[in-house]
Parts: sequence; structure tokens; C-alpha cells
Amino acid sequence: MTTATPRTELHQTTLEPALKVLSEHFDIRLYVTLDDVLDEMSFKKSMKYLETLPTRQTHLMPGKLGSFKLVTKRLYDNIIPEPDDIFLWLEDDWILQEDKVDDFITALKEFPDSDYDFIVTTIYEYIGGNPLVFKRRFFDEMQEYYILADSPLDPEIVMWNIETAIWGDRFKAKCQFLRDTFVDAGRDWREERGILKENKRSNTMTTWR
Repeated sequence: MTTATPRTELHQTTLEPALKVLSEHFDIRLYVTLDDVLDEMSFKKSMKYLETLPTRQTHLMPGKLGSFKLVTKRLYDNIIPEPDDIFLWLEDDWILQEDKVDDFITALKEFPDSDYDFIVTTIYEYIGGNPLVFKRRFFDEMQEYYILADSPLDPEIVMWNIETAIWGDRFKAKCQFLRDTFVDAGRDWREERGILKENKRSNTMTTWR
């Protein structure tokens, strides 16, 4: 599950290598939103590129929503899961570290039959908007929220609320911690272009700047 903006040069170092590795071991269906927030040329280039990513199926959902909350709702509204699915929440600006690939693949293979509820993959030992693996139970609860929500909250807050609803406490779910499996490439990308990131928790922010 990926939210994306038209930045093909970044996706060549983030999405493509990760999906190439994963597709060697798993049957990948990619659901990706593409928010048309730049120029027409960048958008068309990105549309064509995303369709070439190494997956069994790529479900591309372009639009002009300009809101992280709303494009996340679009993802959950449109996914029809299969019974044995596991889910990887992977925003478009994270790099899978080469020296962590083997451990990540092993963890993914063992995950369906494990007692773990999540695999967390960055510097945090709890769930959030960073690359996150989860099972059908959590997905179903998230999807039900988004289907019913007219004005959804920030996705990270939704995750925390659903985790609390299922396990009774935000930190009661059982997580397998694979530190630094993914690293953030978005910060450097923004700094190189002088782009400032607004407060994503703002109740008034509705679009990209």
C-alpha cells in the first residue's frame, strides 16, 4: 500500500528496488495512489513509470486530492483483500537497506504463522506511518474506519486508535522490531528542492504546499 506524488527519480531508488526484491519471494499486488500536485509532464511520466514496477498487479489510483488523509482513505476504500494477504504500508520515500534484506524476507515468510501482530522497520519500536507490516485483522478494522469516515484523521492517529480498539492499549500489540530496515529518503529530497513539510496533524491543512 503506497501513497505517492510524481517524483520518478526518487521512486527509482525507493519503490523499484524494494519491490524487485520482494517480488522474488512473494506475490505482490501494489495499490498506489498518485496525487497530481506538480506539472502535467511529471504526472504523465510518473503514471507510465509506476505501471512498470515489478509486481503481479499494480492498481494505480491517480487523482488531485492533495491531501494525505484523503489519499489514504482512497487506498483503503479500493483494496479488495485476498484471504491469505499480509500488508505492507510503504510510503514512496523509504529505501530498503541492502544489508537488511535477508532478515526482512525471513521475517515476512514467518510472519503469517507467528504471534506477532506487526513488523516495524525503522527507528521506532511501535507502529506508525513508517514502513509497517500487518495482518488481515488490523487491515479490516482500518478499512472499516475509512469506509465510514467522511473526514478522516491523520493515518498515524487512525492506526493508534485502531490498535487501542483491538488490544485495549496503544502499546499492547506484539511487534517484531527490525531496526533500520528502511531509511527515510524523503527528507533529503525535500531539502534539495527547498520544500518545507507542513504539520501533517493540522486540522485545517487540506492540500500540499
